[in-house]
Amino acid sequence: MIKKLKDSINENLKKEEWRDIFLLRLQGKTLADIASEKEISRQRVKQVIDLAFSKISEVEEDKYKDLFENYMWTESLFCEFFNEESIVFRYLNLKYKMGYNDLIGLYNETISESQRNILDEYLECKEKQISNDNWNNEFKAFLLKHSLTAKKVADITGLSKPTIDSYMQGKRKPTDANKQILKEKIGFDVLRSMYNFNEVEYEFCTNCGKKVIKNWKFCKFCGSELKSDII
Repeated sequence: MIKKLKDSINENLKKEEWRDIFLLRLQGKTLADIASEKEISRQRVKQVIDLAFSKISEVEEDKYKDLFENYMWTESLFCEFFNEESIVFRYLNLKYKMGYNDLIGLYNETISESQRNILDEYLECKEKQISNDNWNNEFKAFLLKHSLTAKKVADITGLSKPTIDSYMQGKRKPTDANKQILKEKIGFDVLRSMYNFNEVEYEFCTNCGKKVIKNWKFCKFCGSELKSDII
């Protein structure tokens, strides 16, 4: 029977030195911190960590391996998403190589409604952070990519050219109303821009009718299995 991480540590790391060092590492301490605290070399600390992993072998928390290696997680999101303690995230981060795929791809995985809500909230907060920190840079990059001048955007959206110029130069950030105009008229959405959504295909969910990314397995809105009615 595969045991939980904490149980496996207590049962398999009989040497107190090994157990203490391994737990300190899982608490977020660096090799240098542990070496200083235990008055041993960093090489010895690393050796003990490697030995600890060989003794612990497989634990229940290894079930997260595939998702951990596929996506770029933050510790806080991982712990909330899976309802786990920080020690689990750090264990996985030491044992495996975290992935680089955008977390938005989790909508294509089999996840619960509560996990979907957590992901929705995280991405919404991330969009706001991107909007606050990098909106102007993303807007300028979007216009360059699509060969749109300030005058052309002004003609399409009805916003003034000086207003568009100020956005491109980073002198001002748009109001929510103007963001919506830019989204509707020229298709600029800062979060979609960051994830290159303008280059993907979409389909409609046959259950709820919402538009989702092509080739996803499940609808992010209602959770039903998707068909292949490509728009």
